[in-house]
Amino acid sequence: MEPFAPPERRGLHGHFDSVVARWSARQRLFELGWGDKAFLARVRRGEERFESSPACRVAWETPRTQRGLELTDGTFASPRPFSFPESVSLARVRRVRVVGTSPSRAVVVLAGSREEGFSLRHWVWNTVVQGGVAGYFLENPCFGTRRLPDCSSAIPTVSQHLQMNLASVAEASALLASLDTYRSRAVAGYSMGGYMAGVTAAVTRLPLAVAVLAGGISAAEVFTQSVLSRAVAFDVLQRDCPPGVDARTAFAELFGKGTVTDLPVPERPDAVSIVGCADDAFVAVADARSLHRHWPGSSLDVIPAGHVSAVLLHRHALHRALLRAFSALERDATVRGRAMPR
Repeated sequence: MEPFAPPERRGLHGHFDSVVARWSARQRLFELGWGDKAFLARVRRGEERFESSPACRVAWETPRTQRGLELTDGTFASPRPFSFPESVSLARVRRVRVVGTSPSRAVVVLAGSREEGFSLRHWVWNTVVQGGVAGYFLENPCFGTRRLPDCSSAIPTVSQHLQMNLASVAEASALLASLDTYRSRAVAGYSMGGYMAGVTAAVTRLPLAVAVLAGGISAAEVFTQSVLSRAVAFDVLQRDCPPGVDARTAFAELFGKGTVTDLPVPERPDAVSIVGCADDAFVAVADARSLHRHWPGSSLDVIPAGHVSAVLLHRHALHRALLRAFSALERDATVRGRAMPR
């Protein structure tokens, strides 16, 4: 069965995804080709993989207030700098909490594809923060203030994109490990951020609440079969392939190395909330169902939306998923007498 509905079977939300994809395809992905082929060979051999990192030490700046919230920016050295320049390998994070409070819950929210800065996550997660959860927003390598020198918001090579993914997961796990004064810790994300939240939960051997929101189990089908595929410069990649090698197939094999269902089950699969979108033209809803089957005890919601409209119209469902994950984590910890100290 095909993971994505053909255009004639998409609903209104799926067609809206397609319109957004056509607009974003004006800026092509990987227009400089494969990049570091030695690194890609190591990925194929399984020598470069997702890994957790020990706790980081964040250098926090002076807090500032905005509409009743305390915003504090911080930096720390990326555990996986690769060959990125210092401006990229310096991890950047923003902590957001209600002024004058000391929340017992903290969530690290990972960025979506091509997300620049923190404004979108401020808007999406404001209600949760106002409800008493400390939000930690990580900026992805190669985006926003960490953008590659002389580059647009699109990552120019395949190898740099994979390095960005590996570094983001290492940074998220290091930040989560550092938040051990909170009673409960969570990792969450939407779209690519949801995928990387799932990966982070799998490799970080900590009891976490997890919200995988419209995130696939692999980027392979997203880049090669979804409406996003029209933005990928497969013509450029094909020109740099050996004779008889199909660029799209080679691309899918590379990104398939990071399939979430090939990784260990998280420490607390019962504290995982998964949200899929029924009319999603970017990330197949079948991925949400596959992840739910693979992680026993996890919860699954399928909402009547597309990839874009879910963020616009169903933020409450995203909030509910995260809060349910927190409750599951804390319920079991309380029963067993293992609640983490504040």
